[in-house]
Amino acid sequence: KPPASISPRALWDALHTAQPPVVIDVREPREFQRGHIPGARNLPLTRLLSERDTLPAGPVVLVCRSGRRSLRAAALLAERTPPPQVLEGGMLAWEAANLLEAIEQF
Repeated sequence: KPPASISPRALWDALHTAQPPVVIDVREPREFQRGHIPGARNLPLTRLLSERDTLPAGPVVLVCRSGRRSLRAAALLAERTPPPQVLEGGMLAWEAANLLEAIEQF
């Protein structure tokens, strides 16, 4: 069964509630630094498997550039309760919806 997805606008709204979901960005650190959802935690797909036990309890939303890596990550975390959601269209859709991004300056 495919993972549940969440639209960029619905995620934006969920992030502004008393109990926001944890956003896990599965892109590589260089991609993450160029722009990500504010408050997101960077956990590249390559490290997700070894660190999945460190994820906080509760709702998780997985994010990548277009959605492909998020779907793979969701399959790895399918046994979680609640199962993770995937951001529909990834960061490309988030940007297209003109939602705020955090950029790391060095």
